[in-house]
Amino acid sequence: WTSLLYQDIDPGRASALAAGQPYLVRGLLVATTLATVTAGLTWATVRGHLGRGGLVTGLVLLVVVDLWRVDAPFIQLIDPARVTRPDPVVEELVRRKETELPFRVANVGSDQDVTPATFGIEVAGGHHPNDLARYRELIGMEGGGPATNLGNPNVLRVLNVRYLIWPTAEQGGEPQGVEVVARSSLRGQIFQSLLKYPGLPRARLVGSAEVVPDSQVVRRILEQDFDPATTALLAKPSPMDLPGAPVQGDVQWVQVGLDRLELTVDSPSNAILVVADNWYPAWKATVDGIETPVLRAYHTLRAVPVGPGRHDVVMWYDAGTLRNGMLISIFGMLVLVGVIVVSIVSDWRRVGYGTVD
Repeated sequence: WTSLLYQDIDPGRASALAAGQPYLVRGLLVATTLATVTAGLTWATVRGHLGRGGLVTGLVLLVVVDLWRVDAPFIQLIDPARVTRPDPVVEELVRRKETELPFRVANVGSDQDVTPATFGIEVAGGHHPNDLARYRELIGMEGGGPATNLGNPNVLRVLNVRYLIWPTAEQGGEPQGVEVVARSSLRGQIFQSLLKYPGLPRARLVGSAEVVPDSQVVRRILEQDFDPATTALLAKPSPMDLPGAPVQGDVQWVQVGLDRLELTVDSPSNAILVVADNWYPAWKATVDGIETPVLRAYHTLRAVPVGPGRHDVVMWYDAGTLRNGMLISIFGMLVLVGVIVVSIVSDWRRVGYGTVD
């Protein structure tokens, strides 16, 4: 390559090429092997030594092996404990996750830090802007910049933030009048503290609602006179009349999952059940087994209307694209298996009914 086509290569690129030479050679050997095996299977089929079923089977196995070879180095599940160790703040969060209702954590010092998430703790910020667009708008994140709205009490409360990771060393101490539940130290100096925060429950009942356009809803949430504990902000009107006053009901968790939630709700009147998780069109819900619309609340969260009395509420994620993709894959596999079986049977019949000279 360098002697024939790239003779004027500069020293820096020549060094990089030399460093990558083992991988280039290995790639060439793999490509040559795949081409040789493919050519061999084709030749054997043309010469009559291999049936069409054998050709298809061989090509499928070749593709599967090559995919496994490429994917194996990248798809690996590693226990976080093997690569990192939680500090006392994260250890306390892990302990509390086992005994408390669902909650989120906000890192005041760095909303891009995902260290708690490594150990299964839900964080209100994120490492980079891969969140849903409406969620990013709610927390005030533009591009890869900071989540500016996570400093607003209403946003923290709406997002079910129950703990703050406070940069004690950076701030010169801990805030007054706040309960400290854990501290992390380095060389004898406290560098961060875990503070309790009065965030709203992950699932709660609200008896009043306002319909606010998307262009204004985040601004409304940030207003000091707005109380998210008593009023839900909806993208569309509620399908049932609400009392317009706080609802002193009860919400109990039955199942907490990534794509399925089950709750028992006891409400004295019509109410909106708010769940502080991201809304998406694929989310479905039933109340006592009857399908119920999942409303969008607070710009990006989920809500379900419930009537008075005790109800069993189920939410689950049902993306038709995933289901359709799975059905197409199953259909494709069945067609492939059918082709192989037909080819093998045809070859057997041809051999069985052939004549011998």
